[in-house]
Amino acid sequence: MDARITKKRIGQMLSYDWIKILACIVAGIFLWSLIFTTAASRLNPAQTFTVYAYCGTSPTSKFSSRVTSKSGTGLAKGFSYDVIETNVLDLASAGENAYTLLEARTSVQEGNVAFVSKAKKTGATYKDEEGSEYTPTYLQDLLMRLYSGVAVLEESEGTGKEAFFAKTEAYLSRYYENIADGDTLRAETVESDFRARVKSQKDKRYKKEAQIEQGVKDETARIESYRDNYLAVKGYLEEGIIALEQTTVYLTYGNNQTKGYTGYFSINLCPDEQQMPGLKDLISYQDSDGNYTAKDMQLVLLDLIGEKYEYGIYESYAFIRRIVETCRKQEA
Repeated sequence: MDARITKKRIGQMLSYDWIKILACIVAGIFLWSLIFTTAASRLNPAQTFTVYAYCGTSPTSKFSSRVTSKSGTGLAKGFSYDVIETNVLDLASAGENAYTLLEARTSVQEGNVAFVSKAKKTGATYKDEEGSEYTPTYLQDLLMRLYSGVAVLEESEGTGKEAFFAKTEAYLSRYYENIADGDTLRAETVESDFRARVKSQKDKRYKKEAQIEQGVKDETARIESYRDNYLAVKGYLEEGIIALEQTTVYLTYGNNQTKGYTGYFSINLCPDEQQMPGLKDLISYQDSDGNYTAKDMQLVLLDLIGEKYEYGIYESYAFIRRIVETCRKQEA
């Protein structure tokens, strides 16, 4: 039997209608997939909330599900309508790829908060302003890598950063005559800003007037929640349930000069384990004695998403509030 492949035989094979039909179907599927992928709306930086478990921490098996869940004790439960997706990046288990992943994610404005410990980063040695060698903590390591994208919480002279709390109050003051009084909301400002944002961002969720009107209601609830969450976090700080942490970070520049910056770059989520017993069930780290603990676990707030979507950075207060609400000691 002659089994050779010839041009004549190929032509005869392609002449069959079923092959042509199949080819058209495959081409159609490919074209439709391409159009759908290209035209699909992508989430903007304010519509996602990404949580890092930094190197040196030990997230529990519940960590990812707790962080992303919007029900029960889920930490995503307090976010506004505009946060559509919550993500977790476990750098602690990423091994040697951790810093590559960190750089890749932050370069595309992805990242809102990071859990990080004050444990020493063994095997790492740097020099301070005086040229003396020191072993950094994981907190210092994170600050060195992401200094430009880390928020300083309270005014810290010489950091070159605007205080996060001051930015929050400036934002809320646009919508409230008096932040302490929830009844002083400027509803007209909320609506006009929302309509302007929908137009500038070409948000496809709001094509009809009825959709925009519902969006204004959701936006009003978001502004109100920002105020409530901010005041709640400030209250926790006053109670001492959580605390601001002052840290010095040393940055080395191209001229080989090292400069130190001291500021409130993180929130101590657990100054007292008896007050926050549930945090250890979420995330911990290994102390110098080899014991796993959540005491002095830090939360660094990131400010990566730029001016256009700056309103999204204040979702972090909802996250902090949920941590305290779900992890603190419950009164009998």
